[in-house]
Amino acid sequence: MRPSPPSRRVTSTTGGSPCRPVPAEAAAQRGYGPRMARGLLAPYRVLDCTDERGAFAGLLLAQLGADVVLVEPPDGGRTRRTAPFVDDVPGVERSLVHQVLNRGKRSVVAERSALLDLVTDVDVLLTSGGPAELTAAGIPSADVLLGRNPGLVVANVSGFGLTGPKADWADGDLVCAAAGLQLSLTGDADRPPLRCAVPQVFASACGDAVVGVLVALAERQRSGRGQVVDCSAQESWVWASFYLSYATPWRSPVSSRNGAAPRTGRSTIRFDFPAADGAVTITLAFGAAVGPYTNRLVAWMAAAGECDGELATTDWSTFDLASDPGRQVRLNDAVAAFTGRRTKAELLAASRERRLLLAPALRLDEVLAAEQFAERGSWAAVPIEGGRTVRVPGTFAQAVPEPLASLQPAPLLGSSTFPPFAARLPESAAGDRGAAPLEGLRVLDLTTSFAGPLTGRMLAAFGVRVVKVESERRPDFARTTGPFLDPTIDGSASYAHTNANKWSITLDLSNPAARPVLEDLARWADVIIDAYAPGALGRMGLDEMTLRRLNPTVVLLQSTMLGQTGPFASMPGYGNMAGALCGFFTTTAWPDRSPVGPCGAYTDMVSPRFAAAAILAALDHRRRTGVGSRVDLGQGEACLQLLALGIADSQANGRSWEHVGNRDAFRAPHGVYPALGDDAWVAVACADDAQWSALAAVLGRADLAGLSLDERIGRHDELDDVIAAWTVTQSGDAAATVLQGAGVAAHAVQNSPECAVDPQLLHRGWVMDLPHSAIGSLAVGVPPMRLSRTPARLETAGPCLGEHTAEVLTELLGYGDDRIAELAVADVLR
Repeated sequence: MRPSPPSRRVTSTTGGSPCRPVPAEAAAQRGYGPRMARGLLAPYRVLDCTDERGAFAGLLLAQLGADVVLVEPPDGGRTRRTAPFVDDVPGVERSLVHQVLNRGKRSVVAERSALLDLVTDVDVLLTSGGPAELTAAGIPSADVLLGRNPGLVVANVSGFGLTGPKADWADGDLVCAAAGLQLSLTGDADRPPLRCAVPQVFASACGDAVVGVLVALAERQRSGRGQVVDCSAQESWVWASFYLSYATPWRSPVSSRNGAAPRTGRSTIRFDFPAADGAVTITLAFGAAVGPYTNRLVAWMAAAGECDGELATTDWSTFDLASDPGRQVRLNDAVAAFTGRRTKAELLAASRERRLLLAPALRLDEVLAAEQFAERGSWAAVPIEGGRTVRVPGTFAQAVPEPLASLQPAPLLGSSTFPPFAARLPESAAGDRGAAPLEGLRVLDLTTSFAGPLTGRMLAAFGVRVVKVESERRPDFARTTGPFLDPTIDGSASYAHTNANKWSITLDLSNPAARPVLEDLARWADVIIDAYAPGALGRMGLDEMTLRRLNPTVVLLQSTMLGQTGPFASMPGYGNMAGALCGFFTTTAWPDRSPVGPCGAYTDMVSPRFAAAAILAALDHRRRTGVGSRVDLGQGEACLQLLALGIADSQANGRSWEHVGNRDAFRAPHGVYPALGDDAWVAVACADDAQWSALAAVLGRADLAGLSLDERIGRHDELDDVIAAWTVTQSGDAAATVLQGAGVAAHAVQNSPECAVDPQLLHRGWVMDLPHSAIGSLAVGVPPMRLSRTPARLETAGPCLGEHTAEVLTELLGYGDDRIAELAVADVLR
């Protein structure tokens, strides 16, 4: 084992804080000489006082170019003591959690008592934990921190947020997944709800925290004041649960588990299908947007003689499920038989050739070998003990002209000092302190479905004017998805939620006469969000060179399933396909069944955090330099970040993170147990020996209290039976309340009805009723990043089709009546 740096302490140059100096040999080994100020956020300094729950936020800020400094106690922060370890041997430099999540950061050793001195010279402080945890860890209150540095942005990630009746509940990935709805919809109907084996929930909350930090830093330019960004993992997971979270507030049918696609009402849409050597996902759906893909798949089956006449002659783009639900069942069965006779490679090749909505469920080793990610340079090498390296996801996006930062390996403990530094407050803070934090910024939204629109939605919530371009010929796909609260194109609740606070203009981009209008919108915009297929914007005459001529400093964010380049770039698809290609399906699976993957189009729900963060960082860079950016974000590629720990551990230790159900290699017991009632469950996750001892006491099994982790893992089936015998006698809420009272991490598994009455979510104001021109009033989700001084402002639900065409043309573009009449005559405005 490589020795740790010496424990000698010196006085830092920032006011007497005890810090560890940089041993020259350690600095050379880790590559840390003087820091080079490169990256979109190069001028900013961040203090990272998080544990494994919040460390991903610092990693994202480091990728964006910020100087992120770990502040650690003499024996190292908690991430260094968190499994898995290289070769499963503990050590402060051997934790893969540290090696993965703390890349690109520096490490100083300082007592918590020095924190007030350190925060005077930084822009952002990252913390993690509930209120009681923060107090116990010696983190001063927000009032004290902001009193020392009024411009400081303090961001905290915790299981349930800093306020509310559950703020101090014991948390964890499984427990917060149960509280945040998606768990209830993932898995098979005849099994308990199922989680992804690689922890996901806190990573989503960290993404929200980064977006909140960047909003707060932008607002600081106007006011000169910092604030607190409070991110609850529960709320972040509700936000990541598709629009299905809001079924009860919408008084619409509640979804339930049904394999890879949730069952809603009579719908039996199926996403998961067998292959000869594994599984594939297929968006086997109907309607004008998706039906043509189903037609092409069925035509292939018919040409192979593996499809009956009725299925082969059905036009699935006009098929009405209500008229013949049995035909859909027969289609599912025929497709399953067809794919089950072909390998994943054969099916992938056909999908690319025939433009099908089909993708194989890749194992993590297959993801590492995938040519798409190899060609895009998606991996970074991380050195580990023994002179080895493992590959992990590199940067979450590709940007030009200022790229995201290529990160140094995680730092040795105390390998940096803390040099003098002055936080950058704006020269003038005379702006309107009552304005929304991003007021004045303008976004042209060229997106459809969910991933792209949710990116603009995050920005719109903080004051950005977002103009969404649609047409009667090609309305947003989300307008065709339910639930429908009004029987018109404007009645989709999912669209209204996804596009809250936006304006809509109808513009037929297939009409050449629309191009001048699109060019004027491009001149008007600070940001263009392009979620069309790679090259589509160029085919409309707006390639990047043309855009730079029209608007030299515009920020262009291009968000597609797998990125603008690479052999798979042109594949059509949705988030379920990206999830399968990136390893989320095989890591969400029972040992004895085919993988099902996370609920719905997973990457569509998670990737907007990365996209919004990249946009805000690029805007900050533009403010300082006058230079615009182009950001190429592959939604699946970005979400590889969330599997980094499993990818690294599978290489370092040969451990499989696939087909493990709800078990955890480092925590036991760890599972979802039956509760009293229909499809009622409670998640229980013992993080350590103390929680297990407390659980054993609640169960009345003192004879089991002394079991070690290895013994508990070895007897997991037996312990599951003991726990289930106790939980099944009471409601999930009752069991969780008792266990939390004993200090055990637990929570009832919640679907939309339970979320609607959850006292924590109600306290946090998770939904808000907004006016809608067609529906009347609609509950929409509130963004999960909570800013203390300038919170999100939601004013309207998503717009009706073309609702703001007149306002966009007159107020934003300055068109007169004659020009608008010309466009109407040319049939452009429809």
